[in-house]
Amino acid sequence: MNCLLVIYDNDPIKNLIAAYQEAYDTVIFLYQENQKELLDNSFIEHYLRGTVRYQKYKMSELSDILVELYQKYPELSVDTFGGDDYAIGVCATFASEHHLRMIHPDMKNQKLRIRKDNISYSSELMYPILNVKQYIDLIGASITGPVEYEFLEEDKKIVSACITAKRRTNQSVWASFCKYMQTNKERGGYYYISQSKYKQYQGVINVLYNAGMFSDYQHIDKTLRVKFAKPYFRNLVIDTGLALEYETYHQLQSSELFDDVDLRVNIDWNGGDLEMGDATSEIDIIAIKNVHIIFISCKIGKIKEHDLYDVYANAERFGGEFSIPVLVHDAQRDVKELVNKAEELGILLIQQDVISNKTIANVILSYYRKRTQ
Repeated sequence: MNCLLVIYDNDPIKNLIAAYQEAYDTVIFLYQENQKELLDNSFIEHYLRGTVRYQKYKMSELSDILVELYQKYPELSVDTFGGDDYAIGVCATFASEHHLRMIHPDMKNQKLRIRKDNISYSSELMYPILNVKQYIDLIGASITGPVEYEFLEEDKKIVSACITAKRRTNQSVWASFCKYMQTNKERGGYYYISQSKYKQYQGVINVLYNAGMFSDYQHIDKTLRVKFAKPYFRNLVIDTGLALEYETYHQLQSSELFDDVDLRVNIDWNGGDLEMGDATSEIDIIAIKNVHIIFISCKIGKIKEHDLYDVYANAERFGGEFSIPVLVHDAQRDVKELVNKAEELGILLIQQDVISNKTIANVILSYYRKRTQ
């Protein structure tokens, strides 16, 4: 009966990667007392092929535990990927002295390194395919609430038109138009725009009309009467960042380069049911690629240093070494100091030319490869 021994790591992604590589009859996770609360691993167990066992250890008892396990499982293999460094050293020494297989997932080179009796060889590293919800569950958090809006594939033209209208308009005029539409009350499915306001916002309105934003568009007694082709199109106007988020989301989704992509993900980092006082975040977009989680923040208008730190903090705290922070900013050129700060923090900064050329997905994938290889 073949068995894999894994020193339990505080990062559940490492535990999953280590145990997922080969088909074992039994996988034994050795954990310390202070890791006991982290052992809710029903999700990890779902992905493994054999029986999963958990056994607590103290450093002073580790050598004796290894002897017992070796006697019970002569075909024992030892993982050296994650867990306490000292414990890994003890296990590696024991494996070498007793001619046992040692395995080590090499993320950088996408190889599973295997060593026995001073002979090394490798095989292709395997990754479980996770969607966003599964990944969030795995790290002990949970997704709360549905997506606020849902735009279909056929609506992409409208989404792009909103971005175009914003680019062609003075920033203060665009902001004023969005604010005006927020307060403009619906009457029988229509919205009425006074002659003076129409003159002020004519350029914006014409771009949106030509893209199909409105199903009805009439001048009546010095007033423009419009009806949104779909009621939820209005959200693209009153929520100023929504168009950029959907443009980014559609580019990633249609590329089929990622395991999963999700939009406006509301996360309770404490997991379980949402309770008062829980730490929560709304992430504009999350993408998954080979157990790496990509946190994407979308910003219009000027960005500030705290915008960089926001996306960096989410990625660093909740994804660690398996996370990639991205900031999509609809601008032609950003302040040099902010560009340098993004580079210093390891944040991929995507600007207007990439958005317009529909290459967001390829640029993110290229950056992912650079970071992980």
